[in-house]
Amino acid sequence: MKYINRSVFREYLSSRLDAHIWARQILIAAAVFCFFTPALIAQSQPEPLQISICDLKKNPMAYDGKSIRIRGFASLEFEDFSLNSMDCRGWPWIWLLFGGDVATPTKSTINDNERFPGTVLKFNGVRYPLLKDEEFHKFYKLITARHEMKSVYQVTATLTGTFFAIRERKDASGNTYPSGFGHLGCCHLFIITAVSAVEGTPYNYSGIQGTVVSTSGVPLSGVTASTGGYPTGDQPDSVATDELGRFSFPGPRGVLHFRKVGYRPVTLFMDQTANKYRIVLDEVDTSGWTIPDCPTSEDFHARVGLRTLFMVPKGGEITKKKENGGRVETNISVQNERSKLTIVSGELLGPGALDDFWELESETFEERWILDAQGKILGIDMRGELPDGHRWRHARFGNSDLVTFVPVGAKTAVFYDKVIDSACTAAH
Repeated sequence: MKYINRSVFREYLSSRLDAHIWARQILIAAAVFCFFTPALIAQSQPEPLQISICDLKKNPMAYDGKSIRIRGFASLEFEDFSLNSMDCRGWPWIWLLFGGDVATPTKSTINDNERFPGTVLKFNGVRYPLLKDEEFHKFYKLITARHEMKSVYQVTATLTGTFFAIRERKDASGNTYPSGFGHLGCCHLFIITAVSAVEGTPYNYSGIQGTVVSTSGVPLSGVTASTGGYPTGDQPDSVATDELGRFSFPGPRGVLHFRKVGYRPVTLFMDQTANKYRIVLDEVDTSGWTIPDCPTSEDFHARVGLRTLFMVPKGGEITKKKENGGRVETNISVQNERSKLTIVSGELLGPGALDDFWELESETFEERWILDAQGKILGIDMRGELPDGHRWRHARFGNSDLVTFVPVGAKTAVFYDKVIDSACTAAH
């Protein structure tokens, strides 16, 4: 039997005890560190900037890559997941992207419809987690609620996350153009990391009704109210007011156009939470645009168009292509510009309506009748300016010429306006 020296054994036990004490102290220190470190990190990070959507759109580069907090109403439709404000609706929009493992709940060109559970979104090498608390689940439930393919609620919420502004890029010719995020590179980007203060207001889908009156308050009959902005199926796209100026539509509408000879045209944007409207039409006396007859001695080779002719100033580049049915499309561009003014000429142009999008998104918008020299109505001239200063215009001259540009910078808009404003009616 082998005996152990007692003094050696005591030294061994003492060393083991000291090691145990040190190990326990290290574990305690590690636990304390792990417990308090998140709080310390959170305190070291700057508080997200509280900013309005309007201020963000006015100066997006000032907040590029920064943690911010914004409030607005979320739009979730096909190829659209964005945050908006009624005070400054319009392009450029703010495309939303969830952090964490929550995929984008709509189809679009970004193809973000599937994510692996438990993963964290990684963008530009940085990971963005998502706080999945009660407010997040309420937000997600409300924005994805559908009835017959329509959103059930208008959802307003405060979103915390990181903002990325649209970039200016150059093409092969050195021309600059905006390059954004989201569907078709449409937008600024906001990556959501937390949601709060969620509110949901049910949309009104019970139909709308209203009355059209003159500036003196007299009900106007025979006013055509036509609609756009939502698929309507077999519902009527236009109705006429009765003898008391009343009109109604059985389903929701995004935009209503009101037209009557002798009165200025009006476009109204629908509030989906309301269903009764009172429309006032101004007399057309001071709001029409009269197109003169073209001088018979003028050299028409400098002009383009069919029954309405347009002068192209120096610096404008013209390209033409024939389409089916005798239609001719003429594109006028300015040197070093990607945009173009399009003139479609032909005897049978079809409706030729401007997409309601441009009206809905404009910060300012106006429209007027186009009249010939004899006072006969030829069509409607519409123009607007988006919140970022870009402009658009759409003019319909009877059933023969349709002129459009969307959207261009202020300098290019001046050139294109000069082309449209030079319109004169050719003798036939």
